Amino acid sequence: MKFITTESLFRVHAERWRRRIKERYTPPKGIALTIFLPCSAKKPYSRSESHKLFIKAIKRGAGEKRTLLHEVIVTSPLGIVPRELENLYTARSYDTVVTGHWSFEEIKIVKELISDYMDKAKTIAYAHINGKLKEIFEEMGIKTTKHNIKSKEGLRELKNFIKENLKDKNTVLSIKERKIEEIKKIFDFQFGYGIGEKMLKNGVEIRGRQIFRDGELLATINDRGYLAISKKAAEILYEDGINIVELSNIPKTKNISAKNVENACGDIRIRDEVVLVHRGKVVGVGSARMWGSEMTRAEEGIAVVVRKFFI
Repeated sequence: MKFITTESLFRVHAERWRRRIKERYTPPKGIALTIFLPCSAKKPYSRSESHKLFIKAIKRGAGEKRTLLHEVIVTSPLGIVPRELENLYTARSYDTVVTGHWSFEEIKIVKELISDYMDKAKTIAYAHINGKLKEIFEEMGIKTTKHNIKSKEGLRELKNFIKENLKDKNTVLSIKERKIEEIKKIFDFQFGYGIGEKMLKNGVEIRGRQIFRDGELLATINDRGYLAISKKAAEILYEDGINIVELSNIPKTKNISAKNVENACGDIRIRDEVVLVHRGKVVGVGSARMWGSEMTRAEEGIAVVVRKFFI
């Protein structure tokens, strides 16, 4: 997906990302320090050469206190991308022209999202960033790297700042606990604030891309970085009235026509994971091919592609 012009700032994918960051996202619990980093041409960012350098310096500085630190990437047109969300579409799939120039609109958007994040995180912050963005962080009172961020001197600054600011802190979360926190953030971003906490209460185990609770599959991270939910997760969403598609009958095909939809949550968007319900019972899960309001209104067209029926 290419974001080229100023108008790209207001394309639906970019606006939806920024809105979800504000409305649904909170930083992982237990963090004490936030490091802001620039974006990279290669996605996800962590696979780029620059971010490999940054991550190496971060690990050296944090040592065993790594879980006390949180990385946030600053970018246009998305504003900010917390590290744990970097594999999600749109963050992993966009491309933009890098000129070094930041427009008034871009600066305003970035400042709003950084401020929103800092109000939630309440951590010490450091910006390992050059160029115009460096000025923005300095205006906001956030310390920045003096040297070029890819140079030995700049990377040493980053490492030393982290080491100094974590030396008196105690590690709160284990690596497993931090990973669970990060999965919670994906649940929240995808389905709504607070859902991650309900989904991942106790007895959670992560095996590769699969998330289990009490030995039962809860969700699987799909190729778009989002969560493909199981029946257990679908029932939790149903209890909260999230992404529900009520069917008038259960078709034999996995392409559900809009004529089979009795009602649907109005905030469902195309490609959203949805819960299929018939007569008050969860009967399947799938991917939306229409907005929720369209499903209810339309008389023809595919509304949902079913991934799995539970009948």
